[in-house]
Amino acid sequence: MNNIKELCSCSICFNLIDEQIYQCEHGHICCKICINNISHCGTCRTNNYKIRNLVLETLRDEYLKTNQNKENENENENENENENENENEN
Repeated sequence: MNNIKELCSCSICFNLIDEQIYQCEHGHICCKICINNISHCGTCRTNNYKIRNLVLETLRDEYLKTNQNKENENENENENENENENENEN
């Protein structure tokens, strides 16, 4: 799953893209903030660089949703363990 996080990182600012994902005609991706500050692809310099990558956006959303679910499950498990420890102390 970490590969998805890497794939969804902007090639200019290297942050995980949490909004629209853009790509050039060669597949180099860029975030919404960076796309508005460039006049060509930051990697290969092509002028055809404002193409939405809807598939990657969907993968990123599923990745984030799965990670959020796992975090919630871990928090619930920790709370249950703490409750059990408190009960055993009494």
